[in-house]
Amino acid sequence: MPARRLHLEHRRDLGDLLRTTLWLFARHAPTFLAVTLLVVGPAWVALHRLGDTDLAWGVTPVWAVVVPPLVTALHVRIVQRLGEGVTPTPWAAVAEAAGRLPTALVAGALYAIGVTIGLALLVVPGWIVAVRWYFAPQAAVLDRGGPIAAVRAGHELTRGSWARILVYLVAAGVALGVLGGVPADLLAHAVGGGAGVGVDVLAQTVVASLTALFGTLLYFDLRVRQAGPGPRAAQPAGRGTAFARRGSAGAPRRA
Repeated sequence: MPARRLHLEHRRDLGDLLRTTLWLFARHAPTFLAVTLLVVGPAWVALHRLGDTDLAWGVTPVWAVVVPPLVTALHVRIVQRLGEGVTPTPWAAVAEAAGRLPTALVAGALYAIGVTIGLALLVVPGWIVAVRWYFAPQAAVLDRGGPIAAVRAGHELTRGSWARILVYLVAAGVALGVLGGVPADLLAHAVGGGAGVGVDVLAQTVVASLTALFGTLLYFDLRVRQAGPGPRAAQPAGRGTAFARRGSAGAPRRA
């Protein structure tokens, strides 16, 4: 069957971004879930050993500082490869992103610290930093600079688009959190015990993956918009979205 290449050169509005996020996740769920679980699993074990057994831990320092930037870095590499027409295995994605994970982690920590300080001073500065520095982990993977350079690159990418990005991130956070987390949370409470914990961990994994995937697609959208006028994403046809089929003669290799 011909491979499909993700068109990262297309501009996408909020609806396009959400549709593409869900389509990609459904099509490559084993890959996205595997790389996310590699981060979420150890984070949960660490929290559990520290005595935090409540998995409503999205606001804990371990989650805020460690999990999002690492999950995002792995998703950036997968999305980049899909844009090249290659479907990477989870292990290939980890191997390719490994060299940039420390930089992404530090950039993510700078983001978390900046947001915390901004919120402590006044609410508005915190929200400004939350948008301006949001794309530091993505820049850390693709721009090949250090953590501070990644923060600066992410900041520059948001110029002139702060309000739109804020609306997109809030809307996506609500929509993806409801789609990915609420059903699993209800099931976890209904099941209870060890099985409930497993369901809860899976729910956190799904939400983290969907959030990272949306943020990565938005990052590529901003790069296209910064470069100047470009093509808009095509409307989905059936299950598809802004993808193009390649014939067998030009079919890309698969990892």
